[in-house]
Formats: sequence, C-alpha cells, structure tokens
Amino acid sequence: MTVICCVAAVVHVSAAGRARLTQLVGKAEVRVTGAASWREARVDMPVSEKNDIRTYLETEAEITFDNGTKIKIGENSVVTLARLFEDSSSGRTQSTVKVATGKIWASVKKLNDTRSGFDFETPTAVASIRGTRLGISVDRVSTVVDVYEGMVAVKKKGGKKSVNVSPNTRAVVEKSKNEISVLDFRNLPPKSSGTGSQNEAPVDPYAPVNGEKTIPTEGQSAPSVVPADSAGTKSPAVEPPATSPEEEPLPEQGSNLPVQPEKKLMLVVTAPEEGSTLHEPLIVVKGRTVPDAKIFVNDQQAQVGRDGSFMHRLPLPDEPYTYTIEIRAEYEGKQTVQQRSVTYAPKRQKLFLDCTSPVDGMEVTGKTVRCAGKTAPMSSVLANGMPVSVSAAGVFSRDIPLTEKDIGEYTLEVVARNDDDEILKTFTLDVTPRSPQINTSVPVILFSSGGQRATTQNFMAVQVLDRTPQDELTVTFTNNGVADRITTVNGRTEKLSLDEGKNVYSIQVIDMAGNNAPTARGEIYYLPGPLKLLLVAPASNYTLFEGLPPMMHPGYNEVDEPLDVEIEIDDGIGTVPESIRYCKVTGNGHTVILRNNNDYLYKGKVGLLRGTNAFTVQAEDLSGRLETLKFTVVVK
Repeated sequence: MTVICCVAAVVHVSAAGRARLTQLVGKAEVRVTGAASWREARVDMPVSEKNDIRTYLETEAEITFDNGTKIKIGENSVVTLARLFEDSSSGRTQSTVKVATGKIWASVKKLNDTRSGFDFETPTAVASIRGTRLGISVDRVSTVVDVYEGMVAVKKKGGKKSVNVSPNTRAVVEKSKNEISVLDFRNLPPKSSGTGSQNEAPVDPYAPVNGEKTIPTEGQSAPSVVPADSAGTKSPAVEPPATSPEEEPLPEQGSNLPVQPEKKLMLVVTAPEEGSTLHEPLIVVKGRTVPDAKIFVNDQQAQVGRDGSFMHRLPLPDEPYTYTIEIRAEYEGKQTVQQRSVTYAPKRQKLFLDCTSPVDGMEVTGKTVRCAGKTAPMSSVLANGMPVSVSAAGVFSRDIPLTEKDIGEYTLEVVARNDDDEILKTFTLDVTPRSPQINTSVPVILFSSGGQRATTQNFMAVQVLDRTPQDELTVTFTNNGVADRITTVNGRTEKLSLDEGKNVYSIQVIDMAGNNAPTARGEIYYLPGPLKLLLVAPASNYTLFEGLPPMMHPGYNEVDEPLDVEIEIDDGIGTVPESIRYCKVTGNGHTVILRNNNDYLYKGKVGLLRGTNAFTVQAEDLSGRLETLKFTVVVK
C-alpha cells in the first residue's frame, strides 16, 4: 500500500464509495476537479469522486464515508479524494487521497481483502495503510506523517524503498533529502528548533476519549480500544493480579483436581519477515500460539496444531505490489494482532530481444511493416517510439503503418527495456513505391516549350513531376502513330524526337504504383528551314512603258492600274502553305496580303505610281522564322 502526501489536495469519491461533509467550522468550498468556480460547502453536503475541497483560515471540516472511514481537514488546506474504488463481487477496494497543502487526520477502517489498499499522496511522499489512525502535514518542502495506531508504509514520491512506521512514531520526508527520518514522539525536537509542520506537537483527534481505554496487547504496539459501559460512565480498568508459581491459588477444599494456571495469550510470527520480498505469488504465514487459540490471517481462519503451531497460504495476484497482512490470535475473549508488510516482485528474466520481423535490408512493398519477435516477460517494447503489445510470455507483434514520405531507405528502431536494462536493434529497409496504398501521388506533365505550334529544333522538351520519393516514371510518347517508351524520374526534362513537318502526338505517364497522369495530346511542326522567297512576277527591277495611266496632274482621279505580284515560297519540307503564317507586300504606303494559289505560289496585286516603286516582301512561318525579299518597278 502507498500513502502519498501532496501540496494541494482534492477529494474524489466513486459511486461505489459515498461520502458526506459531516462537520464544518469556518469557511470551506467544494468544486469538481478542474472546474473554474467553487461553491460554498455546507454540513451534510455529499462529496463525490473528482471533487476538490479547500478550507480557509480557522476552518476545520470532516468527511465521513459509508464504511465509517473519517478524514478531518485542517485550516488552509486543499484535499482531493482522487479514487475510491470498490468491487462489489470481490470486496476489493482501492482508495487514494491527495493532500496538496495543509494538514489532515484520518481514521481509516481496516481493509479485509489483501488486494485492497488505501493510499495518501503528497508532492514529496507516499504512504500506504490497511486500517489505521494517522495525521499528515504538507508544506512546499516536506511531508510529515504521524502514526497513532497501526502500521504505515512511507516512501519518498518516485522512490522504491519504503519505511514501515509504527505507532507513536513520526516520519519526515523532505524534498532535498533522499533518506526518510523516523522519530519517536518522545524524541521530537522542540518547536523552536525547526520550521514547518515538523515541529507541531502530534495530536490525534480520533484518539479514544470519554470512557474508552487503550489496552496494549502482546505482540502489537498499536492500542486496542475498550468502549465505555452502557451508562456512558467510565469503566475502571481492572488489572488481573500478578501471580508467581509460588503464589498460585489453592484448589477449593474437597476438590481432588489441581488448579491449572491461566494461559497467557501469545502470538509469534516466524514468517514472513517484515519488509521481505517474495518472488512467487504466494505468502506463507507461519508461527505459533497457545493451543486451542484461533488464528486469522486477513480474516481468513488458519489451522492451528495441537502444539499451537500454524501455517497459512495466501495466494497473490501475479503482479508486482506491496501487501500488508494482519495476523490475529483469539483465545478466551482476548486477542492480539501483528502485521507484516511484504513486497511481491516476480523474478525478472534477463532482458533479451529477438526480432523475427523485419529482416535488415528487406524490401517492403505493402502499406505496413511487421515488427514481431520475443523478449523477456514483464518488459516493454517500442517500435519507432510506438508501444508494442507484449504478452505474458514476452511475445510481441505490431504492424507499423507507412506513408508516402517513408518511401526509400526506411529505418526501424526496436527497443526492449525493463527496470534493469535496455536493448536497441536497428533495421534498414527499402520501402518501394510499388504499393498503391502508399504511393498515391499522380504525376504531372509540363511542357518546357510552352505549348508552341512549331519549332526549329528536332525535339519537344517535356518534364514530369511526381512528389513520391524515388518513384520511377514510364513515359509513352506516340508521334504520328509510332510509340516510343522511356523511363524517367521526378523533375528530369526529357527530349522527345520530332519528325520534319507536322507531328500529331500523345504523351502518357505512369508511376510504379499505377498512378496515371492525364494524357497530353497535340500537334507541333518541326521546321528545320531555311525559308526561301522567289519573285516570279514581276521580274526584278521591272520597267513598265506601255498601257500605263496618263501622267498624274491636278484633278486626275482615275485609279492606277494594279500590277500582279507572284511569290514562290520554299519551306524546305514541302508543307507550304501549312507552315506559313503570312506573306505580304509593303510599298507606296500600302500593305497587301498575298494569297496562296497552290502549294508554293502566293499571288496578289499592288498599285503603281509613275516613277520608281519600291516594294518589300515578307513571309513568316509557324516557328517565327522571318524571310524578306525586295523588288522595284519603274513606271515611265
């Protein structure tokens, strides 16, 4: 059992264990743990699990549970009843009270089930009991536990070693010290010699008063209580006369039977030893008492031999825990009790780690990688920081999920650990992008040429993007009905070959997982050139003498007679006029667009004026290549 003392305390009560605020002097408040607002406390107010209680200056409050357990809260205290669990079928209970700051006193009813426990927690200490009276004081640097009755196991919070504190003894747990100080009440330092609650005189508000007498019994340092008589008056303590063998009473006159001396109740527990550690889930209780006495181990009656010897086996759950057992002897209306605290710690097998999966260097094609193997029982296993379930026999297995970002070289770290050791194994795996569950990115096709209609280069530049690491991309380029297939990777620019002239193409891209990019289709011309212009009509530097309009003079309105112009174009691949964007003649302040007459010949008419007429012919193909031709016509 463990009692923990804290700087602030809050009280939680489960439905299985109910409680009420039975006494209140001064001002106190209650809230649901974690809530922002508090409400004023009142007498007979129920408090339940996940309730916090705080008291103010000159305030004292008392909580009473259905089973009779009582907790008194001193002034300027914050208390939490963190847990009050009860299994109705087995009778097992588990309670935890947290004391954050201030002082409490408790009278806890005896726990009958060996698996039951009552713990007190503070910021610096933990205390475990099975039924006792004690007081706990908490400040920011220490916890003081005063034991008035019973046995309390006290340890530093987070520590493993506990100290058993007997009645009329104080345990002091200080934040700055590793050791726990244990002092008899008679040896406490004076108030002026210390600070904090350590120097307060131990006061037990639940001590027997008004007609109750404390009678120590053999083998038990904690007092037993004899109640007052029915009239409520104080019952005098009648001490039996002490007799010695020489002063034994004489038998009655006329009796032939010798008078037997009264047997004195005796209880000697030889096993288990106090504070011992067991490695098997079984407590064997041995000892001796007077013949005909009854022995109870945690209220289970044990068999007693004719000579008074007894032995009782108490099985335990197979889980590490510290148990407090009570051995009680009863004889002719008398009883004596002893307690033993023992710790069950299963034997730990030496830590090992055997991994059957994965295998170093293996290729992973699925969406998960199996981490499986065996380790020592009572150990924990982590795979890349994720906990892996370990059976009682040490067998573990878990599927580690993979995502697209894990494609490529993947490292899996498997760690097995227990309280004594830790083992790490590292596996380097190859996660391929073939799995469609992992690789979900669709490739994207980009044209470096910007989607132009023609080019003077014999290729078309295409780039494929895919965010999947180390993915392999297959590009199928179909041009003028002929398919070609190449393999590429993310971001690489590929040059797809073109035929001279018109190219009707489609591009398909697929990755290793079967993700397809939308098919790209289009047309593009490869025009290697050169572009040539030939003047067919009129002849170069042509002179016209006859059939001309008269000399121009003021008032002359007739239109000049047009002149036929014919231009032959050679684009080098015989696709004229498909490859020509335009052909025009510029002169005399006018521009005339020539129209194609057949595959090579462009015709049009230009106006002439008397004198010298200079003309410029321009033709541009789809690739943007521009060719120029000049000619002159002289009119006389």
